Amino acid sequence: MTAPQSAESFEEARRRHLIQATIETLGDVGFRAASLSEIARRAKVSTGLFAHYFGDKDGLLEATLRFMAASLTRATAEGLRKAATRRDRLFAVSDAALSDDQFESRTSAVWLAFWGQLTHSERYKRVQRIYQRRMTANLRHGLKGMVAPDCVPAYATMIAAMIDGLWLRSHIGDGAIGSDGASARALVRSFIDGLLAAPTAGIEAEPVRPLPLLLPEPPPEPLLFVSPVTGIGNTRLAPARDTEIRRGVQDARRGASEWAGMHPAERSEVFQRCAEALRRDGASLAHGESLETGRPLRITGGPDLACAIASLERAAGLAAGLAPSRIELAGGRECRTRHRPAGLVAAHIPWSRCLVELCQSAAWLAQGNAVIACADGQAGETADRLLGLFRKAGLPEGALVLLRGDALSLRLLERQPEVLRTEALRFVDGASDPDGTFWATRPKGTALILSGADPERAAARLLDATAAWRATDFLSETIVYVHETARAGLVECLAEGADQLRAGDPRDPATDLGPLLSERHRAWVLELIAADCRSGARLVAGGRALPRRDGAPVCLAPTVLDGCNEDSTLVRTSSFAPVVTLIPFTDTDALVGRLRRGPSDGAVALFAGEADRAQAVAERLDRALVVVNDEGGGTLPYAAAEAVIHAHPRRIVAPRG
Repeated sequence: MTAPQSAESFEEARRRHLIQATIETLGDVGFRAASLSEIARRAKVSTGLFAHYFGDKDGLLEATLRFMAASLTRATAEGLRKAATRRDRLFAVSDAALSDDQFESRTSAVWLAFWGQLTHSERYKRVQRIYQRRMTANLRHGLKGMVAPDCVPAYATMIAAMIDGLWLRSHIGDGAIGSDGASARALVRSFIDGLLAAPTAGIEAEPVRPLPLLLPEPPPEPLLFVSPVTGIGNTRLAPARDTEIRRGVQDARRGASEWAGMHPAERSEVFQRCAEALRRDGASLAHGESLETGRPLRITGGPDLACAIASLERAAGLAAGLAPSRIELAGGRECRTRHRPAGLVAAHIPWSRCLVELCQSAAWLAQGNAVIACADGQAGETADRLLGLFRKAGLPEGALVLLRGDALSLRLLERQPEVLRTEALRFVDGASDPDGTFWATRPKGTALILSGADPERAAARLLDATAAWRATDFLSETIVYVHETARAGLVECLAEGADQLRAGDPRDPATDLGPLLSERHRAWVLELIAADCRSGARLVAGGRALPRRDGAPVCLAPTVLDGCNEDSTLVRTSSFAPVVTLIPFTDTDALVGRLRRGPSDGAVALFAGEADRAQAVAERLDRALVVVNDEGGGTLPYAAAEAVIHAHPRRIVAPRG
């Protein structure tokens, strides 16, 4: 078996060598001067070898054209394999045909030489027709479901013609189109966007209509996202701007039509399959998220994964409960009720809880809405894999659109007139953000330690990153108010507990606290700690960088700051670090009054010795979730995860039957 395989490999290598020599010759001397003797000289073989492999010169040139077409086909197939949406499939076809490789001088010269001979050779025409049919078929496949069926053949032909026309025009040398393919690719993408944005109604009455084309925008500078665990750049992404957001809204609008048209029971089945798939593949997703973000696997693969699965199961139940209902009324009439979705919903997917937040958006999807999720690129691979899992489970394309973004991306998305916002976010000052990552957060959680509270219990729950009332698993995202009578005992217990927490490699199941995102992130947090200490806060524990040995990740010792106030930098700033800030108070009624006047979102943890007193304070707090003397037994719903967005049900009263 080995000998024939080796012989075949040798034969193929020899054929490729001769074809490469032909491409080199055609590129250097042109079609007419590319004689067999010249090609043989460059290949350092005899001319008789060509007859053995190709028959004659025409056979050699046809094989060369097939070789170049096959190379372009492989590049297209690779782009199609990576495409996540039908729009991306269209872009993959045009980007491959107009790639920088296709604008390389020798490749361009060879293609131009063959194009000039098409009218004189039926063999070349046949090869070109095969390639063109394949390109058009790929374009038609991408257009299906995106435009009216009658438009698909014409639109595919128009896109193919524009691709070929721009490539030819780029070689005129008049400067109208760049010579590297970038401007040609941008023009074709804008043309495709215009075709997809054009109205599809009234096609027969108006076969020719203007297209809403816009000039291509220069892409924003791509951002490099580095794994805090390995230190290796895992993703380089350009944040979404007007063009990408416009595409996302268009895709979501189409997806919403199909998704809302499904029966609620069908939507319920989709989320049940999503939950089953996440049970099967969740461990791998959690491991990937830990690598991307540095959050401990103990959390991503534990409470986070359980919360994500529970969110999908709740979405399945919510969808099933929205099935149309019928109630018999007096007088021989009945009332039929149907819930109508609100439309397009904007969701923020932070880097710190990608798996959980993307699954929690299923609550909005279950109601028939389409969701446009603006996700931080730090957890980009996790988001892509989870979206792929949803698609395999039956979620239609466009029902959930994923955009990579930053603060500006989210603001641009929320400005779209047909997009609904879901929550109030706090944008971190970009000047103070060291890595351009902490661009939007939810309001911090709150913990109240009242007089008589058990200091050991309160300290244990404050240092437990998995506490259900936390907005995230970062200790810094909870503001802790402690009564003066409970302050000394709590500080002592926090200091002891912080020293026992283990910070290190997040892949180690024994790790309690993962690394910060980078050296710059750690230096920034240390500067915030120093600034608050200069303003009167007292460093109780931590406040130092842990030594980095043998490629270990960048970690900060768990830190406790006492004597802070509401104006302290670490209280006002989301630092995403293992830092606990304590704000002392003496008047409980005054504190509750201040909290009631502030934002009403965010959960509250309340620790107290007297149950009646704690209950009275909890009743006065205007919050959706208040946890009294949290014991850590089981998971509790976080208030923001229970958001419901749908229009009022539509009720039709009519005679029965």
